[in-house]
Amino acid sequence: MATGTQISVCRIKIKGKFFIRHLKPVLFIFEFVLYNIHDKSKILSIEIKKGKDPMTIEPAKRARGFLQDNMKKGGCASSFNTKSDGGSGASIATPVTQNEKGQATKQRRWEQRMEKKRIAKEQAILLAEDRRKQDEAFMREAIRQAGRAAAVGDVPIGCVVVHKGQIIARGYNRRNADKSVLSHAEISAIRKACKKLGDWRLEDCVLYVTLEPCPMCAGAIVQARIPRVVIGCTNPKAGCAGSVLDMLHQPGFNHQAETETGILGEECSLIMKEFFQDLRHTKKTGVQ
Repeated sequence: MATGTQISVCRIKIKGKFFIRHLKPVLFIFEFVLYNIHDKSKILSIEIKKGKDPMTIEPAKRARGFLQDNMKKGGCASSFNTKSDGGSGASIATPVTQNEKGQATKQRRWEQRMEKKRIAKEQAILLAEDRRKQDEAFMREAIRQAGRAAAVGDVPIGCVVVHKGQIIARGYNRRNADKSVLSHAEISAIRKACKKLGDWRLEDCVLYVTLEPCPMCAGAIVQARIPRVVIGCTNPKAGCAGSVLDMLHQPGFNHQAETETGILGEECSLIMKEFFQDLRHTKKTGVQ
């Protein structure tokens, strides 16, 4: 058997006197064409043709091109494997079992599923990175508000409320300046945000605060229906987002907020430490 493309043709001709005399001569030709294309695969095709004279009908000259196109589009499936016949260079066709076809299909589908998972994982990583960068940018603004609190002699706590990617309210701690227990950074920012949106519900907003909210501020967050809270550093003595209590995730409440802690946590913690160090030094030396 020579190398290259091999074609084997078997024709079955059906003809009868009745068809010749009374009807148009009809010829059904079944061409079983076995191709070995570059020793890669075997393809079995059936071609049906009609004609007046069986001897004038030419074999399918475009069968090979048709089959190659279908192979590229996935239209034809191979039913044979090829093996090399020693040193002669000839190829021997061996039929593919149903089990081998099933294993190949399983492998292909498994690879497709793994590729989809890999793409989804990469997209999730990119989204998480973009969200982290956005959170850090808004937290820096909250830190600037905390600096304003320190400038008036209050504990440096700052807060911003973001709606659809835009800051709509800012607040900082003014408890000593206003001589009011209600002048916390979160309360001030929530009040301004409600006035800005004209509604007490802040369901499409994100609150950024440098220090974990106290019981009063955590309750205000729940009452305002804020869906997400981003926290700089924890508050071990009075924090109610997981440190002492977890008021933002109480299943008995009619609202729970998603929380994320540690965004620029070192910077938020540092400004608190520096403030109290300066305060102790002032009390010790008596120098303002």
